[in-house]
Amino acid sequence: MTKVKSATDTIARYGLVGWPIEHSRSPELHNGWFAKHGLAAEYEKYPVAPEEVESWFAQPPCEFDGLNVTMPHKNMAAQLAEESSDWVQILQAANTLIRLPSGGWRAENTDAPGFAEVVRSFIGGEISPAHRIVVFGAGATASAAVAGLAMLGVSEIFVVARVGGQAERLKAQFADLVAIHLIAWEEIANLAKKIDPPLGALIHTTPLGMGGQHEGDSVQALEALLGAIPWQDLVEKNALAGIAPPVFLDAVYPASRLVATAQKAGFSASDGVPLLRAQARLSFQHWFGFLPEAIETKR
Repeated sequence: MTKVKSATDTIARYGLVGWPIEHSRSPELHNGWFAKHGLAAEYEKYPVAPEEVESWFAQPPCEFDGLNVTMPHKNMAAQLAEESSDWVQILQAANTLIRLPSGGWRAENTDAPGFAEVVRSFIGGEISPAHRIVVFGAGATASAAVAGLAMLGVSEIFVVARVGGQAERLKAQFADLVAIHLIAWEEIANLAKKIDPPLGALIHTTPLGMGGQHEGDSVQALEALLGAIPWQDLVEKNALAGIAPPVFLDAVYPASRLVATAQKAGFSASDGVPLLRAQARLSFQHWFGFLPEAIETKR
C-alpha cells in the first residue's frame, strides 16, 4: 500500500546503513522518487562501523519505516529480521528491511533480481542456458550475482577467485541451481582457453574501484591480477563462432579502470549505476507497493 502522508503527518524515515558509504548515490535516487511521487519521506545515509552496528540497530537514531543495508552488514540484517524472503534465506544476506505492523522487520534481497534485470538488459532479451558467464570475486556481491544469473536460467558460471574458502562455499551454496566452475586468479590469463563460446558476460564484484578506490597494497595487487584478463582473446573467440562480443558489468561505481579497458577491447561495458538503480527501484517497491519511474543519476 502506498504511504502518502499529509503535511501534518510525521515524515517517513528511510536510510542506508553500511561502512563505508560516502560514495553512495542511494539518497539521490530515493529522495528524487519521493519528490516525484509526492511522498512525505526522507532518505539519509548512516555510516556505521562494524563494531558499532549491533548497538546502532538496538538504539537507532530514529524510528525507521524502511532501510537499505549494504556491506558489511547484510548478514546481520538477515539475522535480525522476524520474516525473510526465500532469497534472503538462501543468500543469508539482506539489503532491504521493511517495517512490519509488529514493529519488527521483514528482510528482502533486491541484489539478486537487480543483477538479473541488468544482465538481461545488457545482453539483450532473454538469456540462453548456453550463455556462459564469468564472475570475478567470491564474496557477498558475487553470491548475489550468481543468484541473479540462476534466476535467468544460466547453466554455467565460471567464478574467478582465490580457490578455497569463500569460493568453495559459493559453489556449494548454489550446487542445486547452477554449475559453478572455479578458476584461480593465477589462471586468469588462460580464461579464453578455458571457456567456450557463447560467452555472455563478465561481471566484476571485487572491491576494486569502490568509491574510486585504486590505492593501497591489497587493491593494487587485485588490479594487477585483473590486469591479466585476455580481453581481446575473449572477444575474438566469440567472433569466430559468429557471436556478438560479451558484455562487461562492473558492480561498483564510480567505475573501476576495468570498464575503460573492456570498452577498448570491444566489449559493451558499464559501471554499477544501472545495478544500483535496479536494486533501488525494487527496494522502493517493497516499501511503497509500486515501482517508481526511472531517474538518471550523475556518473
